Amino acid sequence: MQQPDGRVRLIGKKWTAAVAVLLTGWFAAKSFRDLFFGLPHKFHWILPRDYILPHWAVLTINLMFYAYLFGWS
Repeated sequence: MQQPDGRVRLIGKKWTAAVAVLLTGWFAAKSFRDLFFGLPHKFHWILPRDYILPHWAVLTINLMFYAYLFGWS
């Protein structure tokens, strides 16, 4: 969607603007709640250790995922 002067909008429709506002509010509320009432952060693996796979496979999958997530691949 373009504005009359020819610039392209970042959020072009009311529906996408509503979704953006709701998601922003949800993340803000979650952050504030965790700030005041949350427990100290604990590191959790994506797959639990007692999964069907052997421990070395679970560790490899988790490390590969986090490497991809942080852009280290």
